[in-house]
Amino acid sequence: MEKSKADYIKLIHTLKGRAGVSDSEYRTILRDVAGVTSSKDLDPVRCKIVVTILRGIGNHRAVLAAQGGGQECGGYGLPSQPKKSPSERMIWGLWYKLLPFLPDCDRTSLYLVGFIEKATEKEWIPNLVSGKKVNLAALDGRQRHKVIEALKIRIRYEEDRATVPF
Repeated sequence: MEKSKADYIKLIHTLKGRAGVSDSEYRTILRDVAGVTSSKDLDPVRCKIVVTILRGIGNHRAVLAAQGGGQECGGYGLPSQPKKSPSERMIWGLWYKLLPFLPDCDRTSLYLVGFIEKATEKEWIPNLVSGKKVNLAALDGRQRHKVIEALKIRIRYEEDRATVPF
């Protein structure tokens, strides 16, 4: 059963509290993700995206607390990492925008690697996976462009599918 907008807003505020997200961080997330200043102005698709982001922040902060603290960089409370190129940031941004549309079993790095391989026409990309992490720096410019375009197409498809009444 699909949740109502009111249910999503309640869930968003519950997750915000559980994750320990400050009001300024919360407003930044709303502005960056949907261009709004209040959860009341979110459409159902953006509600799902905000829920996914808040869950991720809460999970990350719980892991940091269990490990005895840790460094955060302020980017929605995520750990500091080497600086990414604009195209890498674009791919990650589009990937996180696609996540709410995917079933839970497909929200994995393995699925992303498969998506990248399909988008780049099954080219072998050395060092694409490092441990359990996807290393987008291993992609060349042409491959990154293909992945970005494929992600945009998939997101457009999923958004259109989500707005079609049954």
